[in-house]
Amino acid sequence: MARVAQTLPSILSIPHKLSFAVISRAYPFKRITAALEIAGKSTKRVRSLPFEIVVYYIIAASLLMHVNLKEVLRYLFEGLRGLKEFSSLKIAGKSAISQARSKLGSKVMQVLYEDCVKPIATIHTKGAWYKGKRLVCLDGSTLDVPDEKINKKEFGHPTTFDDKYIFPQIRFVSLAEAGTHILFSTAMAGYRTSEHVLAKSVVPQLNSEML
Repeated sequence: MARVAQTLPSILSIPHKLSFAVISRAYPFKRITAALEIAGKSTKRVRSLPFEIVVYYIIAASLLMHVNLKEVLRYLFEGLRGLKEFSSLKIAGKSAISQARSKLGSKVMQVLYEDCVKPIATIHTKGAWYKGKRLVCLDGSTLDVPDEKINKKEFGHPTTFDDKYIFPQIRFVSLAEAGTHILFSTAMAGYRTSEHVLAKSVVPQLNSEML
């Protein structure tokens, strides 16, 4: 989907730099390299955009959805400045970004999600517990994906009087921690797949400590 061409300040503020620090703390570099290895995408040679950077880029782009994609990459490089592994990186153009994302694929992000996204409520989190059991909800929804023919064919879309203007959609079902709203187990498929079918994939992730 098209993005609003907003830009970031020429000199990033402290909040911007801190926000990248939060991303790198939630998704440590070692976990990203491990996810790449599991998905068979380990960086074997020096690239203008190493796969490790592409993973961080996808995460940052998801958080900065109204910022120009090249600006997101600049924000990312500012956050990585000072790390000798990436001292020689240069900001790539849109075509290079697109190619890098295509080469990376989706498996790495799935592995990283399953490794890092877990229930986080503590004993002090309000609304997260009942008689010592972690409260968990099961819910589903849909998300628009880019309006391209290949996506419409792969995922499908709602039926209306004029399908020309309808975005293709994915359907997902997640287990959510009630106190924090963390979606820690998710199954996705095309729009025509029912939530009941997807629920069968996530319910086995429940355990005896959950209610």
